[in-house]
Amino acid sequence: MSSPNGPTPKRQTMTEDEPLQQAMRRAALRLITASRGRSEVLDHSLDTLRQTLRDDQATPETVDAAVRALESGLLALDDAEETDVARRLGAAEALPDDDSEPAPTRPPDSPRPRSLWQRWLGGAARPANVTAGPDTVLERFRPPLDAMTARLNLPAPYQERLGELRPCMANAGTVDELARYIDRLAEILVEANQSETAELEAFLVQLSRRLADLHAALRTDDDQAMEADADEQRLDQAVQERVHSIQNTLRDTGDMRQAHRIISADLDSLVQEFASYRKSQGCRRRQARERHQALNEQLKAMEQESLRLREALRAEQKRAERDALTGIANRAAFDRRIQEEAVRSARYGPPMSLLVVDIDAFKPVNDQHGHATGDVVLTQMAELLQEQVRESDFVARYGGEEFTLILPETSLKAANAVAEKLRSAVAAAQFGDSDTPIPVTVSVGVAELGQGEAWQSLFTRADRALYQAKGDGRNRVVSGD
Repeated sequence: MSSPNGPTPKRQTMTEDEPLQQAMRRAALRLITASRGRSEVLDHSLDTLRQTLRDDQATPETVDAAVRALESGLLALDDAEETDVARRLGAAEALPDDDSEPAPTRPPDSPRPRSLWQRWLGGAARPANVTAGPDTVLERFRPPLDAMTARLNLPAPYQERLGELRPCMANAGTVDELARYIDRLAEILVEANQSETAELEAFLVQLSRRLADLHAALRTDDDQAMEADADEQRLDQAVQERVHSIQNTLRDTGDMRQAHRIISADLDSLVQEFASYRKSQGCRRRQARERHQALNEQLKAMEQESLRLREALRAEQKRAERDALTGIANRAAFDRRIQEEAVRSARYGPPMSLLVVDIDAFKPVNDQHGHATGDVVLTQMAELLQEQVRESDFVARYGGEEFTLILPETSLKAANAVAEKLRSAVAAAQFGDSDTPIPVTVSVGVAELGQGEAWQSLFTRADRALYQAKGDGRNRVVSGD
């Protein structure tokens, strides 16, 4: 049978689940129609989904994309409604007091309850354009900033300014406030760099001037040496001329009186030549002595300046290998020392062990008592560790609340005993203010350097043992394999 407009297309055979799919489509279209009018964004998402459901050629992927767009629209609408409610509640709180009971409010620190849409959508993620709150941003940036500033080693005045700035950064209440403190940190770093650069430039300028003086003095000596050579040549020529004159006079003149006068005149001329030569030489020697004396004074000044710079360089190198907070060795000093001890152990054969010590649950100390108290705990921990080991042992702050101890000529068994001694001493000690002591424990990972093993592998094994101690419950010692 044909229709007026042409042959009727053949109807495909209906599958068993097609009636169910059609019923679900109809239900979805009716829900979409009933949900219109809430917001323009939501209406657009609903129209897109309705057109997709009506399209017989729609694929599961296109339907899923339309559903995800609707979810984002619902969550955005939920946020907008909560903001409006908060605005209206704020306006109600601003009204004059009356006898009515105030509406219950949610504590500021309590978690935000999930809305109806969020519960229905299974806690769907927020749209991409919804950014994290300021508290999340602060918590994300504070730990790395604190760790970075703790490792900075600056000249004394700038280190003091950095110490005053660190608590401010740790207690910043807003992102804008933290940004201002970061700007101040950048200013301190730039000024410290400019100060060291200016000092180096001043030294180079002074050194260039002194080298120029030395070059000028050497050039003057060369010029005077050439003048002295010329004077000697003139004196030699004058002597030769007078000697020839005397010889000729004695040979050609028969009158002895006349010969006497001529010879006397020649001798007087020679005396004058010698006197002039001695005078010029004496002047040059005097000038040379003055120059040499000035050069000696400059050399002494340069030696003193060089000695001062060497001492400053040694002090700077020592400071660069010291932790600014605790005063003990830092990670750079640890890396240098462990390489030296590993080479010595491999060459001469004595055992060497490594301890990696980490303060348990240190973040709550900072959160509950403040970063200033946390710094006090770290300093006290460094002092305790140094008091509990030998002078030949090496204690360093590796970073944050983690410390490392290099134990030369110490086997794994002896190192375990040292680690247990440290753990017990820390657990029994009082940290923080004497009025409000803070209980502190540590976890320790121990490892002994193996034959032919690199120090990096030794540290990895000790660090792995530390994490096992943490996982086993903290406040314990674990040996690395």
